[in-house]
Amino acid sequence: MDSRPSAGRSSRDEVSSVETRNLILKYLSSVEEILRGIDSPTLERVIDVIYDAWTNDRQVFLVGNGGGAATAMHFACDLNKTAMVPGKKRMRARSLSDNVALLTAWANDTHYTNVFGEQLINFAQPGDLVIGFTASGMSPNIVNAIALANEMGCATIAFVGFDGGTASAIAHHVLHIPSSSYQHIEDVHLLLCHAITSAVQDRARHDPDLGAGLSGDDLNDRLRGIYYVRKALSGEKVLERRLKMIPELAARTIGFDAAVLYRVHRDGLVMMAGGHNIEEVPSFAVDDDVWEAEAIRERRALTAEGGAGGMTSYAVAPVMSDEDGVVAVIAGGYTNGRRVSGSDLQLLQIFAFNLRGALGEGEARLPGGGWWAAK
Repeated sequence: MDSRPSAGRSSRDEVSSVETRNLILKYLSSVEEILRGIDSPTLERVIDVIYDAWTNDRQVFLVGNGGGAATAMHFACDLNKTAMVPGKKRMRARSLSDNVALLTAWANDTHYTNVFGEQLINFAQPGDLVIGFTASGMSPNIVNAIALANEMGCATIAFVGFDGGTASAIAHHVLHIPSSSYQHIEDVHLLLCHAITSAVQDRARHDPDLGAGLSGDDLNDRLRGIYYVRKALSGEKVLERRLKMIPELAARTIGFDAAVLYRVHRDGLVMMAGGHNIEEVPSFAVDDDVWEAEAIRERRALTAEGGAGGMTSYAVAPVMSDEDGVVAVIAGGYTNGRRVSGSDLQLLQIFAFNLRGALGEGEARLPGGGWWAAK
């Protein structure tokens, strides 16, 4: 007699599956109920405090233990990166749970109660913001950090649960989650952090008084925009519309006055990338009269006033070539006398590389006349 279990699910398995499904639905329903009870005016005040720290160039320090430490690290990441707006100055947030060496040094040499407070003595200044995550509201090192921050003239926010504990009694602002479940409290703490991140980013995006970022931010922002180009193009299935988008995206993401996507015939040899200021000799190779004629025609087309380019200074980069020697080229530049820079050329090369997947196989020929321009 075959004693092996049947391939089908047993009734016991089916009961277990139903129980699991019910447990999950009950859990999610409990979280939903908690969210409906969040005090909106308090949340808005917390958003105000965090955004004030950003606009006034104050540091934000975040502290927590266990799941709270993970939330502090996650929120610091979101405030520093997710909330940033291209061209605007960035928030400065730091999780004090991150430096394990410093954390364990204070814990070992003094007491775990001091692991965050001692770090605040190193870094915090009056007017900075300290945010603590403690479900119970009673974690000694969080309470100590908040109390010390108050003494130092910092603003303080406590994310708590249960009855709020000591942290809610001493923090300037309190987000209280009315629950006795650590899991639910930590779930909602993180969800509120995401909501806050979205809210402060939206404010920054529409705030004309928020200062400009450092010069390095501009290059990084342009580079970041290039990596989204392929995603933007993948949403357009019609080839000619996609080709029309390419020079527009090049001009917008790199910051050119004009950009052109076009095709050239180079006997199967991919043109070298180069930057061209009009009074200078083109920097790509010209091995014979035919090639030189191609270079001159291309230069005239890109620089002619009222033409496809109309640029006084430009950079070019090959995108792809096909087996017949047709090369798709992206060019971008300035129409106002500004000179292309090394950074402009590097960004255009990266842009061209990212286009290869967007154009698709055999599309170096660029239907529609071969010239696609944006000004």
